[in-house]
Order: sequence, then C-alpha cells, then structure tokens
Amino acid sequence: MALSLFTVFHANLAFSSVPPADVPRLLERCFWPLVDATAIPGVRLGLELPVDTLELIAAEDPLLLDALRAAQAAGRLEIVGSGLVQAILPLVPAAIGQRNLSVGRARYADVFGCAPRVAYLHEQTYAAGLVPLYLDAGYEALIGEWENPASTQGWPERRRYHAAWVEGTAGSRIACLWNSSVTFQRVQRYAYGETTAEELVAYLASHHDRDEARALCLYGNDCEVFDYRPGEGGLRYGAGERGEWTRLHALFRALAADERFAFVTPGEALHRHPPVEPALRLESAAAPVPTKKQLKYNVTRWAVCGRDNPRTNARCHALARTIERAAALQRAGGGRTIAEPVLARAAEVTGRLWGSDLRTHTTDDRAAAAAAGAGALAAELRGVLGLLEQSVLGAPLAPGEVALFNPHPFPWAGWPVAVRVGLPPGLVTGGVRVTADGRELVAQAEEVEPHRDGSVRRALLVVMPVLPPLGLVRLVCRSGPAPAVAGAGAERLETGAVRVELASRRGATLRTLAFPRLRPDALAGTVPLGAFAPIELAADWYTGGVVLFDRHGTKHTDLEPVSLAALAAPGDCPVRLPVAVRLAGPWGELWKTIFVYRDVPRVDLRYHFVLRDERPRSLRLGVLTLTPDAFAPGRLRYATVNGGRDVERFALGHVRVAQHDAVSPTVSARGCLGATEGWVDVGDDAAGVTMVWDPATLAAAPLVQHEPAGDRALTRVHLSLAESDDTAAPFFRGHTTFTVSYLGRGEGVEDMRRQAVAAASGLHVIGGEAA
Repeated sequence: MALSLFTVFHANLAFSSVPPADVPRLLERCFWPLVDATAIPGVRLGLELPVDTLELIAAEDPLLLDALRAAQAAGRLEIVGSGLVQAILPLVPAAIGQRNLSVGRARYADVFGCAPRVAYLHEQTYAAGLVPLYLDAGYEALIGEWENPASTQGWPERRRYHAAWVEGTAGSRIACLWNSSVTFQRVQRYAYGETTAEELVAYLASHHDRDEARALCLYGNDCEVFDYRPGEGGLRYGAGERGEWTRLHALFRALAADERFAFVTPGEALHRHPPVEPALRLESAAAPVPTKKQLKYNVTRWAVCGRDNPRTNARCHALARTIERAAALQRAGGGRTIAEPVLARAAEVTGRLWGSDLRTHTTDDRAAAAAAGAGALAAELRGVLGLLEQSVLGAPLAPGEVALFNPHPFPWAGWPVAVRVGLPPGLVTGGVRVTADGRELVAQAEEVEPHRDGSVRRALLVVMPVLPPLGLVRLVCRSGPAPAVAGAGAERLETGAVRVELASRRGATLRTLAFPRLRPDALAGTVPLGAFAPIELAADWYTGGVVLFDRHGTKHTDLEPVSLAALAAPGDCPVRLPVAVRLAGPWGELWKTIFVYRDVPRVDLRYHFVLRDERPRSLRLGVLTLTPDAFAPGRLRYATVNGGRDVERFALGHVRVAQHDAVSPTVSARGCLGATEGWVDVGDDAAGVTMVWDPATLAAAPLVQHEPAGDRALTRVHLSLAESDDTAAPFFRGHTTFTVSYLGRGEGVEDMRRQAVAAASGLHVIGGEAA
C-alpha cells in the first residue's frame, strides 16, 4: 500500500523578523512557488495561514489569493485552519482564544466559500483545555506534533501512522493527525542542500509498509524559510536554478512518480486513516503544555522570554479584563449604553495583540505598532468604562466616596480586596473609618500619606465586602481614631486562620506556613538540609525566596539576615498583619512585605524591586516548597487553567517533573504552565496551597518541580518573571512590584477556583484605584 503523504505548509506574514517592506518579495519567493507546486501532476498539498496573513495577501497580491482559491476549488490544495492570528493559546484567556478560533474560521468561509475542518495547532503548542474551544469553533480535527508527547507518554511507534482521538477537558475529544518535527527538519535540510534527495527518499521509505495503510506528514512547518532570509542578504538569496523551492519541486515530482507514495490533503489523510481507539492524552505532569521540536524550543519563549514578554502579556491580560468588566457593567446597567460591536471590535484587536510573533524576534517597527495599538485601545476602553460606570452608579460619587462593583459571575463572599483612594484636605483626620449604607465595615488603612494640614491625602484600604454578581457597594471614608505606633516585627505571626514563622536570617523566607482550620501541621515552608537521602536533594529548600541569575550567570538570592519591621500595631490591623524587610545587593534593592490574614487562610508576599539595568537569565520568586510529610507523593497533584475554560489536573506521583531545569547554558527552563487565570494549586484532594498572582500586572510563569525520593518527594512551584533563550530575556530597570498570595485550600476545586480568580483580579473600583 502506498504511504499517504500530506503537508501543512505554515504561511505567516507576521513572521517575527520579516520587515513589512519585504512582504511582496516574500510572497513571490515563498507563496507563489507553493501554488506552482500544486500544478505538478499527482501533488496535493495543505496550506495553513492565519486570517491576518490572508488580509495582507488580499491587499498586496490579489492574484495570489485568486490562485489559492482556484487550487482549492480544483482539489489540489486544502486550506487548513489557524485563527485570526497565530497565538500561543495555552497562554491566552479562554474568551480571547475562543474568539480567535471562531471568528477566524468564519473569515475563511468568507474568503474561500467553505470553512476548514482541520486546524493546525499554533506553533504546535497544546493544552487539554483547548479541545473544547476548537470543537466549539466547528473544527473536527487538529494537527499536532508526534515526537514530544510520544516521548513523554511512551506511545508505540505504530500509532503515528493513523489519526488518533485526543482527550481534552470535561470529557471532550477531537481527532488528531500527526505532524513530525523530525521529518519536517529533514525536508528543510534537503531543501538547503545539506542532504541528498536519495537520503530523504530512503528515510521516507523507511515509514512505508506494503501491508499496512499508513499516513505521514511530509512537511508541517514554515513556508517562509525557503528561498527567503530576512534582511538585505535575503533579497538575493535562492535565485536561479539552485533555489530551495526548485529542490522541493524536484522532490515532489520524484515522490509523485514513486508508487510507494501518494500525495493526499490533510482532510483526505483523516478520511483514509481515521482515528483509532483508545483516546490519547498529549499532556502530562512533566510537560503540561507540549510544543514542537527539541526542548530548547518550549512555551517559556512566549511567556517570559523574548521582547519583554511578562509585560507584553500583562498588557494583553489587562485589555481582556477591561473588556470583561465593560460587558459586566453593561449587563448591570441594562445594556443601554454601549453597543455590542464596540466590545466585539475591542476583543478582536486584543486577540491580534496576542500574536506569537510579537513575542520573539519581531522587528522594532512591528513592536512599536503593537504597543501603540495597545495604548490606543486602552485609552478607548477607559472612555467606555467611564460611560458604563455612570450608568451603573446613578448619582455621582461624593468626596471621600468610592464604589466597588462585582464583575464576576459568582458572589464575592467576604474576600479581602485592596483599594487605593485619594481624599481632599480636611475630610478625614486621624485614622480612616469606612462605612457602607450607614454601617461601619471591617477595614484597614495602609500606606497612609498626609496633606500638609495632617489630614489623609491617600491611603490603601483593605476591606472584605459581600456582593452578589453584578452587585455594587458605595464606601464612605470618615475620620477615625489615630493609629498606634507600630512595634518591632515578630518572627512568629499567628491568627485564627494562619500560622507563619519567618526566618529573619534567611531574608524573611517562610520557615512554616500553616492553615490550622484546614490541617494542624504546616503544609509548606522550609525543608532543611538532610531531609532527603539523595545527595542532589541535600540542601535547604525555602518558601517565599527570590533567585536571580544575572546575564553573566551569577546567582543572587535574598537569603541574607534582615531586620523585621512591623508596619502597623496589631490593634490597627483587623484584616491582615504586615511585616516588611529590606535587602540590597549588586543587582539593586528589594523591599519584601508579608501580609498574614486574620480570618481567611491567606498570606501575601509583595516584592518591590529597584533593579539596575538587569537582563537576567532567570528571575524566580515566591517559590512554594511543600512540607514533604504533609502529603503522600501518591496523592499529590497540581491544577491550573491553561487557556481553556476548565481546570486541568496533573497527578505527580513518582514521576520526576523538572520544568525549572535549564536545557542548556542559553535556555534557562524546560517549560511552564499557561495559568491564564493567574493561579496554580498543589496538594491532595483534601487540602493544598493555591498560589495566586495578577497576570494583568506581570504575567508570571509557574514552573513545577517534583523530585521523588523513596516514599517522600520534594515538591516546589517557582514563579518566573524572566527566563532566557534564543529570543533573549526581559529587561528590568527601576521599580517593579509583584505580589504572590498563598491561599490555604480544603476540599472543593471549584470553590478554590472562585477564590483564586477573585484574589487574582479583584473587584472593579470606581472613584479609586485597584491595588
């Protein structure tokens, strides 16, 4: 039987390092030769291109668009789906990712007269939560990479030659055809003249079986890498008879004439080699977000490497959150203020700003245009919010008044929220009291700044309101008793909900972290030297620390002796107890503040850095280290949301997980979680700790470490603000503030998720500033 060969040429005019002026040349050198290849007798190809590339083709070369339509109508070419833009969907909030896929598929139907059935995973990056999004968009099958999940899961080699059912979250499943990083790289080497046609055909023939119907993806990668290189040198590259597309055309002719092979489109490959049982899972605890090619090419490159990705992703998260809040305010106001198309257009622009190519080797012009677009959209949305807030408020806010609105689809159940308020001179003297509907609330004033007359100018208010979905409460600031003088900071902080011991000789890291209402013993803290027998684990393992590797590879930590400073007297802290420390080093200065809550199982660590022109190889903080005896390794698991709507759970067990490990001296991590809602939970079914941060402030990447050692394990979660690879590392200068919260969690994942989402994104503040 002939081996079915299908291709998915990935055409992307947003290719990160392509100058806009090169687009016409790129179309001529890379896209037209692909259309010409479909005229070779017996050759049928697949082409995947995002909608933004289709739009550029229509503007730059309408004849090419006509040729693509004609080739598809003749059955020589199949358009494979992508989305509005190529985006790393495990890093993108579900609503934005869903719109990228659904609207994108509809646009294909507008251009080609039919919508694609098969979708190519963007950069071959996958998470289980994406399966329902692709199904909802109308796709029947995916094209995903074989090698990485097969290596992790130990699948037999024979499974690669047939489509598979892939199991996603919430019982969903979708068909999947297999791409091959090894095969497409061998095709590239042949095209570049590094190997011969005979060598490549012999390799392909090794996959042929006379007695078994098989399918193999001949090529499933970039179209722009043939006969084009960005920059001046690329304008002359590949001309003449020895060009790379000339070699590819020769290969296609040889394969079409060889009875061992038969070209098919991806849809035909799916029909001839339908998915077989049992269903497979592509993800694993060690690789929750699998990506194509070797380990040096992993999802951290779009998360916390590249062109300032932690801040770029945070700006996109902030835009997505603003759109969600505008929609919630519109619902609360009866839907009369803002037309739905305004928010739909804002969501589309935000989705385009999530493009993966803006996060790697993008040109300065593209980066500047994206930043300008994000700024313009943020300004427009601020105006939209202002109109919607007026509709919901009714009467204007009075001096000293601030409103809190609950945009979430669940009640705000008395969880703490911090609000920064500004007050006119003379209105509030002494301390700050807060009332709502004439009743005084439990409230705490922090970071109080005075006017020259001694009255309060600004303050950070921490309150614990109860609000239904779309509910609103007005807070009134009034004068109260003057606060007492703060005393010295204590190493042991204990409330009804939390018990913490700080290690003042180790940078105020957490020696113990316990939530007595959940379990009497500590769930996390410091694991001392000698706790594990293997010598590679014979070290002190801390919770709450900072580890920075600078550009030269020198390691810096916060494990220095510090003086603990209580920021307020306990009697003035009805919500949380704050203790601060200051550290300094060659990298700059760090103020670390620990907040221990009285009535909720929660501890916050706020890091305020003043850094000196740092481009670190890695910057990790808020590291959580579980107490080994608190959990049996066989019951341990972690959970988060990776771009979908559902929680993904990963059993740890006795398998080593080392996402934090460097791949090489230039690639500082093996992978990370998407964690698009700003939380990751680790523990067992009865109890655990949920780490929470605000991805709209800095989009940190969680890295899971799990080292089994006999009947125990070292289990840690690192939060990374910077990693490095060939796309470079983010740059830090001056002030950077980031907060991580540890929430004690009992049974009930959905309740935990609501609290985590609430802690990450807070309430919408009118007349003040969320903090």
